[in-house]
Amino acid sequence: MPLTTRCRHCGRLFPVYATQLKAHRGRVHCPQCGKRFDAVAGLIDEQVPQTEDSGRRRHPAHQAATVTLAQGPLAGPQGQRRGRRWPWRLGILALLAGLGVQAAWWWRGDLVGYPGVQSLLGQVCPYLGCEAPLPRLPGTIEIQQSALAADPTRPEALLLRLTLVNRAATAQRPPLLQLELYDEAGTLIAVRRFEPGHYLTDGSQALTDGLVPHRPTHAGVDIALAQAEPTGFRVRLL
Repeated sequence: MPLTTRCRHCGRLFPVYATQLKAHRGRVHCPQCGKRFDAVAGLIDEQVPQTEDSGRRRHPAHQAATVTLAQGPLAGPQGQRRGRRWPWRLGILALLAGLGVQAAWWWRGDLVGYPGVQSLLGQVCPYLGCEAPLPRLPGTIEIQQSALAADPTRPEALLLRLTLVNRAATAQRPPLLQLELYDEAGTLIAVRRFEPGHYLTDGSQALTDGLVPHRPTHAGVDIALAQAEPTGFRVRLL
């Protein structure tokens, strides 16, 4: 049967056993305040209620220490796991950045068509040593006028004259020009393709600065005939 002793420091009642007193020469630790005292001198003739049995409870100081450690930012293995997450996050960010650069390079022809991108490249490229390419926006360059006539100085040649207009909001590189020749029956008899350097005169501003928005650009090319004189023609911009 347990005996009851009272802590001389805080007055807490708690049970002790004779074997416990004998083993420690009567001195025990109070489960409430944690101080050591002579339990034999504090023995009283009274039983401690079952709810007051503090022998199975942890000291409040121990409980507080446990809570403090659990709330710490790097408590034990959890903090180590958080520390190991940073390399993975940096790796993912680097991978996403690389994918963004590859996508921008893959669709660079479309991106340079935006005036804002052109302006940005114009400011950055002088410092990076790069050259901002002019875009080519299909369907935004129109043939305003075109004419195909015989060359008065060479009977075996034709003169093609046309006027191009850029309807986009930004300058564009001149397109590839395709000339199709037809006979009286509407049958295609010849196809010729011309680079900008062939149908634009030397020194033309369009060769260096591109086709300026909404400004007519005059072009022309001489064509030597190897077959019968055509009766119809068609010009395509590629």
